[in-house]
Amino acid sequence: MKKPGNKKPSSKSKAPAKKSGGGKRLTSNGKAASSLARKKPSKKPDVERLKAQIAKLKKIARETNLIRKKLESSEELYKNLVNTSQDLIWKCDAKGRFTFLNPAWEATLEYSLDEMIGRPFTDFQKPEVARRDLKEFAKHLAGGMIRGYETTQITKSGNEVTMLFNAIPLFDYDGKIIGTQGTATDITWSKEAEERLEKQSKQLKRLLDERTLEVRIKNNALESSVIAIAFTGHDG
Repeated sequence: MKKPGNKKPSSKSKAPAKKSGGGKRLTSNGKAASSLARKKPSKKPDVERLKAQIAKLKKIARETNLIRKKLESSEELYKNLVNTSQDLIWKCDAKGRFTFLNPAWEATLEYSLDEMIGRPFTDFQKPEVARRDLKEFAKHLAGGMIRGYETTQITKSGNEVTMLFNAIPLFDYDGKIIGTQGTATDITWSKEAEERLEKQSKQLKRLLDERTLEVRIKNNALESSVIAIAFTGHDG
């Protein structure tokens, strides 16, 4: 028989908590009880950070939208200036084919834009003028700039138009020349006026020379008469 009072403690009974040297209560595996009672991480900092990022994105979106509107406004202004300009504005590829022309070309060469775009500029020139301009175009594609280059083009009705060209090369993103662009001015009227003025100037010079010659002849005749009178003593 088992004696009462001598019951052995059950192996499943919990061991009493021990105190650490610092006074903290320890569990059976020696860890501080406070370390087991960890608090759940707060979500507040993440929410605030997310709000800040959203605000930043909204600001970027507003600034981007403002830039886009300014760009659209600038493009519209540029388009209006090009379309209403009396100067001839153009672009060519590396083969000399028109890739862009403003409406002023229609009034100058009498062709529609659809009839000109995609065709080389030499299609609208006399053969001898085209050969000369192709040499200049080759120099231009080598990197040169054109200022005040005078040439002629032929209208749809066959009239010759004198133009003054300015041009700069067109580059791609790699720095390779892919064409040219610039402006041209129709100087036909001023050229014709200059030619008329030069012609009139030559005519006036010829008349002046003829008049001067007549005066000299009359002066010589008068001098001869005076000398004769002086030697003969009479005028007859």
